[in-house]
Amino acid sequence: MSTDSQELLSSFNALPKNEQQIVAAEILRRAGQWETQPLSDEELVKAADDLFEELDRREEAHGN
Repeated sequence: MSTDSQELLSSFNALPKNEQQIVAAEILRRAGQWETQPLSDEELVKAADDLFEELDRREEAHGN
């Protein structure tokens, strides 16, 4: 991730929650207009694996 992107995220995190919601909605609205290719099976499997690993880490951290 570039320095500019990291700075953008830091600025986003500093916003009040209601402003974060407004900005996030606007970013999602704009991103929805991009022309993209469907994800491959491999990309979907990788995303699912990453998600389940994160959920496992959270469960372990909370003693579940």
